[in-house]
Amino acid sequence: MSDWSRRKFIATTGAAALAGCKTAETAQTPATGTDVGSTDTGTTGAADTAAPTDAGTDTPPPTPDTGPDVADAGPPIPPDAILLGVARGDVDVEAAVRKAIALAGGLDFVKGKTVFIKPNCVYPSLEGFPGVATSPAVLAAVVKVTKEAGAKHITVGDRAARWFTSADAFDGTGQGAAALAAGADAIFPAPRPKEKPEEWLTLKPAHYEETWKDDVKKVDGVLAMKRLVEAEVVINVPVCKNHRWAVFSLAMKNYIGGVGDESRDVMHYQKDFGKMLSRDIAILNQMFHTEFCVLDAWTALVQGGPEGVGDDRALTEPHLIVACKDRLAFDAFGVSLLKRELGRATIAKKDPLFDTLNDTMPWKMPQILDGIALGIGTPGPEKVHILWDGVPEDDRKALETVFRKV
Repeated sequence: MSDWSRRKFIATTGAAALAGCKTAETAQTPATGTDVGSTDTGTTGAADTAAPTDAGTDTPPPTPDTGPDVADAGPPIPPDAILLGVARGDVDVEAAVRKAIALAGGLDFVKGKTVFIKPNCVYPSLEGFPGVATSPAVLAAVVKVTKEAGAKHITVGDRAARWFTSADAFDGTGQGAAALAAGADAIFPAPRPKEKPEEWLTLKPAHYEETWKDDVKKVDGVLAMKRLVEAEVVINVPVCKNHRWAVFSLAMKNYIGGVGDESRDVMHYQKDFGKMLSRDIAILNQMFHTEFCVLDAWTALVQGGPEGVGDDRALTEPHLIVACKDRLAFDAFGVSLLKRELGRATIAKKDPLFDTLNDTMPWKMPQILDGIALGIGTPGPEKVHILWDGVPEDDRKALETVFRKV
């Protein structure tokens, strides 16, 4: 299976099936009339081997209509601020997604452009395993807001874990049906590179030779998903979870789904307490530009990730959506949230990097330090302005305090 188009989806499943998808989606995410306030960033262009920097590419953002929760947010927002929106909901996922996106500056910049939305679609099922992959409800809401903002064409795509076909993953998680019902133009269940090599590019980002150059294994470069690299706009939609070999899996780690199977095989899993794998992740992030990130933190997998199927699994329910244009600020906040939720969870069994996640401050995490060194995003929290909606004050203070520590 290669592409699904919205037209093929409707023709194949019929109007009743499409209505069923919408009914199921509505049950999870009741429609709201929330308007999204936004600003045009003017950032476009395909990635090359130089590090695409997420920070500092926006036009001065206006102060968004943030409502009573941010009315006392303090002094005026500086024109060069990196906005990070955090919204909490009870049952209305879509409303929280809309609010977080609006607080982070909105998506008006996608108007007339091709957009690639990159969820975490790693496994072929979510049944019994919440928090492992992006929820269909969050993905559908992101697609809706993107379409309403005037995107020319929306593709939702990913390459599943090496043991599965991507088509099975999009089917089994319900992400494919949900995205098409929400208005996506196509689903791209990325094939294995050996099956369709034309869908992959071989790139050589700075320092690639540390991992992806081996004469014996005949490796010289990194296989990168062509459609992801060449899209005008990329929206990264990871789930909030820890990772037993990389410490955490957020926006940066989500781009392993944009890397071909053979290029994953040589990465440094289970070595040097996450430091070498984190370095690999930062290096490959240079291949992918990112215009916006939305974090599905409705459920957080704080132990037992990335699989979430073992006896070390620990889940919490933050009911949060986070949005930001800078992937390092975004990941640093995601780590702050994981640390906060780790303290609330019952930990029956610690995974190998529990102590690293528990004891290391966000901006000192190996992934983020390597991302800073390679120019992936902002080098610290100083320019990040967090805007909140519906988040209890004690959570705001705790999260802000951890996020600001350097």
